[in-house]
Amino acid sequence: MLSKSYLNKYSKFYIMPSKILMIYVIPPFNEYQMGYSHGIGFISAVLKQEGHKPSLLLVDRVSKGIFDDIKNLNPDVIMLSCASDQAHITNELSKQIRKEFPQKPLILGGVHATVKPEDAIKFEGIDGIVVGEAEEALLEYIDAIEKKKSYLNIKNFWLKLPNGSVKINELRPLIQDLDSLPFPDREIYDYKKLLKGYYNGLEFAAGRGCPYQCSYCINHILMKKYKGKGKFVRMRSPQNIINEVKQVMKKYEGHFDIVTFQDDTFTLEKEWFREFADLYAKEIGYPYRCNTRVDMLDEEIIKLLKKSNCIETWMGVETGDEEFREKILKKGVATTNEQIIKIFDLCKKYGIKTTAFNMIGLPGETDKSIEKTIALNRRIKADNKMLTIFQPYPGTDLGEWSRERGLVTDKKVGGVYKTTIMKQSTISKRKIEYYKSIFHPAVGGSKFLPLIKIMSKIYLDDDTSLYEFVRTKVAKAVTPYQRNLLKKIVWG
Repeated sequence: MLSKSYLNKYSKFYIMPSKILMIYVIPPFNEYQMGYSHGIGFISAVLKQEGHKPSLLLVDRVSKGIFDDIKNLNPDVIMLSCASDQAHITNELSKQIRKEFPQKPLILGGVHATVKPEDAIKFEGIDGIVVGEAEEALLEYIDAIEKKKSYLNIKNFWLKLPNGSVKINELRPLIQDLDSLPFPDREIYDYKKLLKGYYNGLEFAAGRGCPYQCSYCINHILMKKYKGKGKFVRMRSPQNIINEVKQVMKKYEGHFDIVTFQDDTFTLEKEWFREFADLYAKEIGYPYRCNTRVDMLDEEIIKLLKKSNCIETWMGVETGDEEFREKILKKGVATTNEQIIKIFDLCKKYGIKTTAFNMIGLPGETDKSIEKTIALNRRIKADNKMLTIFQPYPGTDLGEWSRERGLVTDKKVGGVYKTTIMKQSTISKRKIEYYKSIFHPAVGGSKFLPLIKIMSKIYLDDDTSLYEFVRTKVAKAVTPYQRNLLKKIVWG
């Protein structure tokens, strides 16, 4: 343990913080409409509850305006947050913040700091990182600064020391009673502006944690880190989430037309969902949508979804190749294509729209397996089909497996709607881009498919096909309504 004299000699954090600036590094504004972050919202609510004054900057690149904002806000503590997609931007930003504001405490949190702390702690300029659930850890950290106490042993923190070493503290137990937390703060966002034209409307989180360990997701990392730290999957009480929905709906009345529950597995606990569906139908009844899984739905639950006015469910199909779904993606339950078809048909029977999530560019994938994905999507006829490109995210089982076998290029991990950064013998980068281009027209049975296939094979440069060039130019030249109309005409 470091001595108190060591702390007095080297600590620069002896200030009285009350103004806390959170900087959330997000995907480019021109490519992605950023929604509401419940992580930011809960942290802000807890800070406000304890008398602090948090503020938020959403940034997608390093620019002079950020430093002007920091100067004007004059925060006592700066907290950065990012996912792995934005890690390289965040590293550059933290370096520049330290250069511009050498005396400001600068802490990094978020997904990347949690799943790859050994990488995040190397970011230039930061004083440390907070790993995992941050509400209690940040309060303790700020309290220590205010009271001029040692902050070096605060759980969840990794802290850089003047001698170049890193002080790594253990994780604290997970918050078990989510009802004890204040409702997440939305005022820290320009929330009415965010809602304008936003597809997901009002977003809510009813719980934390997912019991599945899909190989492409970070969930298995979190479960391993938090083993022995309390129940991993936790739900707020149905009445607690109902109370929040009612409060937020009243506050932002007239600024939304849908409610969305962003939990990965909203219908996981049947008894919980039965109670929720009954309360929601009686006390709210407003149209909503939610994430779930095929293996979490049966006719009883689908009837409850309908009764409570769920108008759309989002489910991961991922691939039409059953062996890939079970052995490569490790979805947790052996789900056959016939089961997927049955559940999508049942949703259709009860008038509930469906969104199917799909993924291509998987390790070892071939033309044949992608054609199976297209064929399955043709059969289930989901109202919305989402297609993403597999990205070997740091720390995930499938990402690390791919790196160990030399399948990952030296390009930075991009978002799931970007191109592949994989290099594999079973399928080329261009072939993955080709399937990305033809996926929706092929699934929709477009009469333009033969032309789209030809245009998707003609490249104007190393990265842009004729079809993608034309599609992008048209998308920028028309209104959102015209763009959606064109999609229906061209994609079928």
